[in-house]
Amino acid sequence: MAYKFQFGTTKLSGSTTFEESLIGESTISGSGRISGKELILDAAGVIGTSADADLMTLTADKVAVAGELSASLALAGGNILLDATGKIGTSDDVDLIQLAANSVSVAGALSASGQVDLPGAVRFGTENQLTVSGVGLLSGSATATLANATLDRITVGDADINGGAIDGVTIGANAAGAGTFTNISGSGTLHAGGVVTFGERELTVSAAGVLSSSATATLANATLDQITVGSADINGGAIDGVTIGANAAGAGTFTNISGSGTLHAGGVVTFGERALTVSAAGVLSSSATATLANATLDRITAPVLLGDMSGSGGLDLMGSVSFGNARLVVQDTQVLITGPVHVSGAAFVNESITTANVAANKSRLAFFDIDSGEMKTSDFKVYADVLAGTGITATAGVLSVDTTGGDSMSATHIPLADYGNFTLATGVNFMVNNATGSCLLTLPSGSAGDVVIVKSAGGVTSTNFVKISSSIASGDQIDGFSEARIESEFGAVSLIYTNSDAKWSIY
Repeated sequence: MAYKFQFGTTKLSGSTTFEESLIGESTISGSGRISGKELILDAAGVIGTSADADLMTLTADKVAVAGELSASLALAGGNILLDATGKIGTSDDVDLIQLAANSVSVAGALSASGQVDLPGAVRFGTENQLTVSGVGLLSGSATATLANATLDRITVGDADINGGAIDGVTIGANAAGAGTFTNISGSGTLHAGGVVTFGERELTVSAAGVLSSSATATLANATLDQITVGSADINGGAIDGVTIGANAAGAGTFTNISGSGTLHAGGVVTFGERALTVSAAGVLSSSATATLANATLDRITAPVLLGDMSGSGGLDLMGSVSFGNARLVVQDTQVLITGPVHVSGAAFVNESITTANVAANKSRLAFFDIDSGEMKTSDFKVYADVLAGTGITATAGVLSVDTTGGDSMSATHIPLADYGNFTLATGVNFMVNNATGSCLLTLPSGSAGDVVIVKSAGGVTSTNFVKISSSIASGDQIDGFSEARIESEFGAVSLIYTNSDAKWSIY
C-alpha cells in the first residue's frame, strides 16, 4: 500500500513505503527493516544510512558507533561531555581537559592505576619549579621535602642531614672536607693525613707521625719500631738489639757486661782497681805483672825484653819487624833495606838467563825506583819494550834491529770490488784489475812522515779516472785541494803527510 500524505495519528503494519514526509504524530513499527531516504532502522538495533547501514548499533545500556562522532556545539553522553572547542569534561566539570595543538592541559588531578610513560620532559608546579628531563634528570628551583626516597645515586651541592644512617659511603673521596662527630668507630683503617689531637689537645700526632703529649702517658704494652725520649727511667724489662748512645753518648753503669760482638771504648779503659789501663791511643799499661798465655801483637816496644833472645826453635813474628833504626824492615810480603848492604857470604846464586826463561817470565831484573826509594823487579820483556826505540823491535824480551837500510815498504792490494770506495793505507797501494769506471780512494788520517803511494792499473782515462780524496773529516788537504786524480793508465802518485801545515803533499 502506498500513501503520499497522512494527517493525524497513523499506525501501520507490514511493508510500507513512504514517498513523502509524514506530518504529525505517527508511530511506525515493523518486524523487518524500516528505511526512509537516508535513514535505515534495522530490527537488530542497527541504525545507518544508505551509504553506511551499520553506522550505529544499539544494545542494552550501550551505543556503539562504527564511524566518527562530530558535533557543531557539544557532544554529551552519560557522564562525558565533548565540546567543539577541544574541551573534555563531565557534567560536573565541563572543562576538565583542554586539547590544543601539541598540548594537553588538565585542570584537575591526574591519577592512574597502571604505568604512565612520559617520554619527554615533565614539569610540575605553577611556575614549573620541578622538572624531570627527557633523560630522567630531576631538577627544581624550590626546596623539596621527601618523606622517604630510595636513590641509586645522588649528587648534592650542599646538604644538611639531621638524622638517619649513611651506609657504605666514602665521605670526601673526590674533595675532602671537615667532619665533626661525637663517637668514631670502625672495622678498617683510620687514615688522617694531617695533625690528629686527642682529649683537650694534650695528645697530638703530627702529619709526619710524631707522637707528642703534654700529659703523662700510661701504656700497658707498646711495640714501637723507633722511640725518641728526652728523659727515660726504665726500672725493669729487657732492651734488645738497641745501640745506646749512637747519636750522643752518655754514662752507663752496669753490674756485669757480656757480649758476642765488638766492645769499643773511645776513651781510657781501666780494669780492676785501675791496675791495668788502656789509653785512648790504645797503649796498654799496668802497675801489676801481666801473665799472658798467648798474645798476638802487631808491635811491641819494651825497654828490656828478657835480655838476650836465644833458643833452639824458631822465632815467628807475624807483623812488620824493624831492625837497626829501620835500616832493615821485614814485612809480610817484602824486605826493605834503607841503608848500605854488606853481604859476607854467598848472598846471591848465579843463574843462567835463557831466552826460554825470559819468554816464559821466569827471569826478572832488579832496579831501584828513585821516586819511591825502593828496589823493585820487573820482567825482561817489559824492559825490552821500554828500551826499544826507532828501528829496534822487541819480541818476547828479545831486541832486534832493522838491517835492511830502510828500503822496504808495506804494499796493500786494492780489490776490484772496492774500487768505488777504499781507504788507503800507508805504503804502496796498487790496483791489479783494469778500471771500468771512475774509482774513489780516500787517504787515511795522517801523521807526520806518513807516505802513501797509489799505483793505478789499466783502463784509466780522463773519464775513467782514479779520484784520491783527502781525509776531509780531519781537515786535511792535498796541496791546498780536496782531491787529486790519476787520468793515465798505470799512472802513480806519491804523497807525504807534513806536520807543519797538517796536509798531504805530492812529491
